[in-house]
Amino acid sequence: MRFETGGESTEKSKLERDREAVSKIIQGGDWELSDGMVIGDRSHALGVDLKKQGSEVVDNRDPSARYVPQEGSWNQNGNVLALVGEGGKIFIAPASEARVKQLWESDLEKDGQLGVPMSHGEVPVHPGIRERWDDASVRATRQDQIAREERAAGEREAA
Repeated sequence: MRFETGGESTEKSKLERDREAVSKIIQGGDWELSDGMVIGDRSHALGVDLKKQGSEVVDNRDPSARYVPQEGSWNQNGNVLALVGEGGKIFIAPASEARVKQLWESDLEKDGQLGVPMSHGEVPVHPGIRERWDDASVRATRQDQIAREERAAGEREAA
């Protein structure tokens, strides 16, 4: 995107575009910040054998291996999406067809190395967060069900 500023033309950096896309997606609702969220008897984790150290993630099997999640990247595991926001903050939301489509269309990069918290059956310990998560999961499932029903109805009409 180009912007005119006092007769000068400047181009937004990819980082700025990614930050705007992430902000817009998160404001769409049902995204939870996973940092510090206690999940079952494990604290926030970015993968089975990974642990967060500042903005880096260290592989416990090989401490010299470093993985730094890229701001604006995302991943999906099962019915959960993870999205990296500003400063490496990880946001999670229940997956739905609409959310996945929005992520693909946003031009954010899918990162298969990004671990997805809450995607292995973990549940938030805090009752308020757990209730919000459960409600968001029900909404995502219902949205997908409605989308499937609408597609099926359209296919029947076309036939």
